[in-house]
Amino acid sequence: MSLKLDRGTLPAGVEVKTFDDRSVFLRAPGAAMIEVSMRDFCGTVIYVLTNTDLGPDDPRRELLARLSYVVPQASPNAGKERLAPIPDF
Repeated sequence: MSLKLDRGTLPAGVEVKTFDDRSVFLRAPGAAMIEVSMRDFCGTVIYVLTNTDLGPDDPRRELLARLSYVVPQASPNAGKERLAPIPDF
């Protein structure tokens, strides 16, 4: 599964992929894939959420509200769990 970053990300066409619980992969068109460990990715999220003041209509407020509803649920992979998806973010 992949996610195209199309809400103001430059360069256009950047994709994010996850294959397992250890890494997040980023690729821009014509560039090499970048592997970011899950720990570094989560650390980046915390850094982005907490390092600057909130602005008007800041999307971080909506993200925090949506994350408050995320709970572990059964995965299609036997014996595993995953976090419930956040619809329409």
